[in-house]
Amino acid sequence: MNRTLLYIFAFTLLSLTQAAHAQAAYPVNKYQEQPNLPKAFLLGEYERPYEDLINIYEKSMLNLCDNNIVKAHEVWNIFLLEMEEYSKQVNFDLNGLKLYLNVFFNADGTIQNIVYFPKPNCKNIVFEHLTTFLIAFSKNYKLKYPLTDRCSHQSNASFPNFIRR
Repeated sequence: MNRTLLYIFAFTLLSLTQAAHAQAAYPVNKYQEQPNLPKAFLLGEYERPYEDLINIYEKSMLNLCDNNIVKAHEVWNIFLLEMEEYSKQVNFDLNGLKLYLNVFFNADGTIQNIVYFPKPNCKNIVFEHLTTFLIAFSKNYKLKYPLTDRCSHQSNASFPNFIRR
């Protein structure tokens, strides 16, 4: 009986020690510095820094639009329209793309990061070309809607976008 309790105690102590080391190695702090990530990347490429980014950008665009879903949808659609306009300026064909996007906006409306993943019915595209386009777009874009804090927005995007201003 005592031997069993000793094993249980040793296992518990070892588990707690391992958990403490893991927490020290990967602290979760929403005020920490930005992870060193490329401006745009495919979901799954940088899992741990992406998780840190999600913790840092804990507010959603919906929160910053006073939980008004119509307003948040309008801001998102304008963002997609402006991305589509930029693609035409640089001669990059977005038509046929269907993506899951997670965009991280800084408080000044600039883009910190764009994370994307193609949906199953997306046209074939070279991901490196799409990443290059998204990096260029994110470096030149500033959201027109005034933000009060940094935020993220996760949604689907399909091109061409049939919603017009």
